[in-house]
Amino acid sequence: MRGTPCPDFEVEKTTSNYELRKYEPTAWATVQASGSYYKASSQGLAELLRYTSGANDDQESLPATKPLTLIFKADEDFSKVDENFTVAYYLAGKDEDSAPKPTDANIKEPPHDAGTRQQE
Repeated sequence: MRGTPCPDFEVEKTTSNYELRKYEPTAWATVQASGSYYKASSQGLAELLRYTSGANDDQESLPATKPLTLIFKADEDFSKVDENFTVAYYLAGKDEDSAPKPTDANIKEPPHDAGTRQQE
């Protein structure tokens, strides 16, 4: 997805499997999902794609962006991962005032605080 909008970030750590990134404050749409990593990411992405495809008060289609982030709690070696996830979709060029209001009550309006995320 070359040329796809991505928020500014600093790489805090790089391993053979992932990067740990700290993102600048930007607007994100978020949804809660639970279950396995794959189930939660699929469920959350499906809900967020409905929002970005026009399921919002403005019926506005939003551009594809990266990354899709999953926020969760885990121990140091990821052997125990909490089954409650926040799935977040970056809203390029939007802020709290300009992001369209979701029609799905499960989707939270931006902004989403800057934070550290693992990027595979």
